[in-house]
Amino acid sequence: MNLFDALYNVFIGPIELLFEFVFSLGCIITQNPGLAIVILSFSLNILLSPLYSKASEIQEEENRVQEAMKEDLNFIKKTFKGNEQFYIIQTYYRQHNYKPIYTLRSSISLILQIPFFMAAYHFLSNLEGLNGYSFAFIQDLGKPDGLLLGLNLLPIAMTAVNLLSSYIYTRGKPLKDNIQLYVMALVFLVLLYNTPAVLSFYYLLNNLFSLIRNILDKTRNKNRIISIVSIIVSTAGILVLMTKIHTVRPDYLLICFVLLLGMLGLSLYYLKNNALPVIKVPGKEQNVFIFGCIFLCILLGVLIPSQVIIASPEEFIDRVTIQNPLFFVLCSSLTSIGMFVVWFNIYFFILGKKDYFDYGLWVICGIAIVNYLFFHNNFGTLSNLLVYENEPVFSAADYLLNIIVLLAVAVVFTLIYRYRFRFVKISLEIVSIAILVMSLINIVNINTTYNEAKIKIEKNTIDDRIFSFSKDRKNVVVIMMDRAINMYIPFILNEKPELQQQFSGFTYYPNTISFGGNTNIGSPAIYGGYEYSPEEMNKRDDKLLVEKHNEALKVMPVMFDNNDFDVVVCDPTYANYSIIPDLSIFDDYPDIKTYNTEGSFLIDELHMLDVLKRNMFVYGLTNIMPSLAFKMVYDGGNYLEANYLNIFDNVKHDEHFVQSYGVLTRLSDISEYSNTEGLFLMMSNDTTHSEERLQEPDYIPSTHVDNSGFEENDRYKKSITGEKIELTTDRQINHYHVNMASMIQLGKWFDSLKANGVYDNTRIIIVSDHGYYLHQRPELLLYDTDMMFYNAFLLVKDFDSDTFTIDDRFMANGDVPYLASKDVIQDPVNIFTGNKIEEKEKEGIEFHISGSRQHNVSVNNGYRFIKGPWYSVHDNCLDPDNWEYLGEH
Repeated sequence: MNLFDALYNVFIGPIELLFEFVFSLGCIITQNPGLAIVILSFSLNILLSPLYSKASEIQEEENRVQEAMKEDLNFIKKTFKGNEQFYIIQTYYRQHNYKPIYTLRSSISLILQIPFFMAAYHFLSNLEGLNGYSFAFIQDLGKPDGLLLGLNLLPIAMTAVNLLSSYIYTRGKPLKDNIQLYVMALVFLVLLYNTPAVLSFYYLLNNLFSLIRNILDKTRNKNRIISIVSIIVSTAGILVLMTKIHTVRPDYLLICFVLLLGMLGLSLYYLKNNALPVIKVPGKEQNVFIFGCIFLCILLGVLIPSQVIIASPEEFIDRVTIQNPLFFVLCSSLTSIGMFVVWFNIYFFILGKKDYFDYGLWVICGIAIVNYLFFHNNFGTLSNLLVYENEPVFSAADYLLNIIVLLAVAVVFTLIYRYRFRFVKISLEIVSIAILVMSLINIVNINTTYNEAKIKIEKNTIDDRIFSFSKDRKNVVVIMMDRAINMYIPFILNEKPELQQQFSGFTYYPNTISFGGNTNIGSPAIYGGYEYSPEEMNKRDDKLLVEKHNEALKVMPVMFDNNDFDVVVCDPTYANYSIIPDLSIFDDYPDIKTYNTEGSFLIDELHMLDVLKRNMFVYGLTNIMPSLAFKMVYDGGNYLEANYLNIFDNVKHDEHFVQSYGVLTRLSDISEYSNTEGLFLMMSNDTTHSEERLQEPDYIPSTHVDNSGFEENDRYKKSITGEKIELTTDRQINHYHVNMASMIQLGKWFDSLKANGVYDNTRIIIVSDHGYYLHQRPELLLYDTDMMFYNAFLLVKDFDSDTFTIDDRFMANGDVPYLASKDVIQDPVNIFTGNKIEEKEKEGIEFHISGSRQHNVSVNNGYRFIKGPWYSVHDNCLDPDNWEYLGEH
C-alpha cells in the first residue's frame, strides 16, 4: 500500500463506505437503482446540511472579519513597505486575535466538498452493477446519457442548476466568492461530461437540493417550510413502506420505519414549538469525545480484525501473492482512523464542542462493547471472506433481549456520566490501552504464523509437470474432494451425458458413509482406513490426534513408496493440523514428492481476496451493532457491498474455491506420460467445499453470472435412474454447481489420460470426507440432523474398466486404502500399526459415526475428539430405519 492509498483510506474511504451503505439499503428497499440514487442524494444532503450550514456561518464570519479589517490593512499596506509592513500587520492581527491561517475559513465549505466529491466519483463510476439499468428517461445508468442529439444532457442540466444556485447563494457577497463558485461549476461540467449517467444524475439531484436550500435561506420562515416538507416526505415514506410489508425483510422495514417516524416526530415538534428538543446533559469540565473515538478506532480497526485472523491466520494468507494477513488489519485500521479520529472529530469541532456529543459517544462505546462481547461472537464457522457457514438467525426473543440489555446499558452509562464523570475518562483510557495490548499480541502471533507459512508456500512453487503417469505399469490415483455431495452424481451425469463417457469405467457407490461430518473427523479414515475412524482414534489415547492424523496421511504414500511406486502427494489434508498443509511430515521419506497446489494457479479475474480490504472493517461494525441491524449490514455475507446486491448479477467467489478450482483446470498441464515406474498420486481439493453460483451451461466461475435462461434447469433435476429432485435453496443450487464444475474439469483430465494411453492402466478413486445438510431427503432428517451429512461421495474406476455402473452395496470412505492397494500391493500393511489393510465385513455390522461439529483443529486437538453426539448405522445409510442415536460421549 502506497501513501496515496493510505491517505485515501483515511479521508475518503469512510465517506465512500457511507455512500455504499445508503445506496445499498435504498436498492434493497426499492429494488430500483435509480430510486436508490435519489435516496442517496436526499439522505446525504440531510446528513451534511448541519455541517454545510455551520461551515457557511464560519465562512460568513470570516468575510465579516476580513471586511472589518480591510480598511486598516489597506492603510498599512499603502503606508509601510518591506519588513516594517510585515511586522505591523502581524501586530495588528495579534491585537485583533486573528491569524492569517484563518483565511482558510472562507474556503471551508469548498474544502469539505472535495472528499465527498471524490468519494461519490469513485463509488458511482465503479458501480459495475448499474451497467444496462435504465431509470426514467435515462437508458443506461452505466454510460453517458447522450440525451440531447448525442450530447450528454445531464451534465449540462447539472451545470445550469449549479450556476443558478451559485447566483442565488452569492448575491450580496464578495466578487471572489462568485467567481470561485462559477469556476467550480464549470470544472464539474468538464469532469463529469463523459462519465456514466449515474454520476451526472446524482450531482444534478445534489444541485437541485442545494438550489432549494439556497432559496429557503432567503425566506423568512425557512425552518417552518423545511418542517412541513419533512412531514410530507416522512409521511409519504411511511406509506410507501407499508406497501412493502410483504416484499421486504422485516428488519429492514422496522429500521426504516423508526428513522422515518423519528424524522416525522422531530418535524412535528419543531412546527409546534419553533425549536428542536434539547437533550439536557450537565456540562462537564472535560470532554471525553476524543477518548471515545480512540476506543472505537482500536476496537473496530485493530482488535476485532486481529481476533478474526488469529483464529486461523493461514486461511487469510493469499497463497498467490503470499500477502501478510496483517495487511487487512492495516486497511481496517486506516478506515477506522478516518471514520472515528478524522470525520467524527470534524463534525464535533465544526458543529461545536457540545457536551451531549461526549455523552452520546460514551453510551455508544458501552453499547458497542456489550454487543461485541455478549451478542455477536457465536455464529459458527466463518470463512476467509467473513461469511458464516450458516446464516445467523435471530428469534423475536433474541431481538427483545438485545434491546432490553442495551437500554439497561444506556441507563447505567447515563448514571455513570452524570454522577461519576471522573470514571468515564479513566475507564476509556484503561480499556483502550487493554484492547491495544491484546491487539498487539494478536499482531505478533499473526506475523509469526505468516513467516512460518511463507516458508512452506515458497518451497512449493509449481512450474513443471509433477504427475508422471506410466504407460506400462499400473497407476493409482486417490482424490479427496472435500464435502463433495454423493447424491448429486446421477443428476449431474444425466444433465451432462458426455460426462458418462468421460467417466467410463467408474462405479458409483450411493450407499457410502463417512465416520464424521467434519474434515478433521471424517478424512483420516480415507487415508488410513478403518483404524482411523474417530472411534478407533479415540481408543488410542496415548497419542495426540494430530499425530494419529499425520500417521493416517502417510499410510498409503509410504506403502506405495515401499513397493517401488513413484509417489506424489498434493495438499495432504490438515497435515500437522495446519490449514496450509505442513509437508514436513513426509521429511523422513525423501522419495515421496510433496506439493501444495492450492493457490498455485491464479485465475486473475476471480482473485477476490481484495474484498477483505473493505469488509474487515465492516465486519467489525456488524459486531458492535444492535442485533436488529446486524443481519441488515451482514447482508448474507455481502456486507452491503453494492456490486453484489441481489438485484445485480455480480458474484464474488470464495478464495478457497478460486484457488482449488484453478488446480482442477490445470490437471492436464501438470501431467506427463512416460515409461517410468507406476505412479501413486494422492491429492485433496476444496472446489466442492464452497457454495458458489456459477455461469451455466458450462458451470464456470465468473464475476458476472447471468443464469436468467436456466431457472427451470436450476430448480428441477432428473437422475440417470429416473429419480427427480427439486433444488429450492441457494445452498442446494450452489452445491450442485460446484460439484458439477468439479466433475466437468475432472472429465477433461480423464479425456487427456485416455488420449495419452494411460487411462486403462490407471485406477482412480474419488472420495469425500463428508456430505452436507442440504435437506434433499426429508426421510433422513433424524435426531435434529440431516444424515446426508455422513453420506460420502465415492466413485471408483478399476483397471481396464470401461462401463459406468452403479453398486448399492454398503461402503465407507474407510475402504479407500483397501480399494487403492487391492491386487496392486501384495499383503498391504499399515507400517505404523502393523495391521493388515483388508476388506471390511459390513453385512449386519453397526458402524459408529461422530456427529461432533467442532472442526477447528486448533481446538479439537487433544488425545481424543471433543465430546459430541454419536450415531450408529448398518447395511444401508439411505434407510432411516437403520440409524440410531447413541447419545453424547
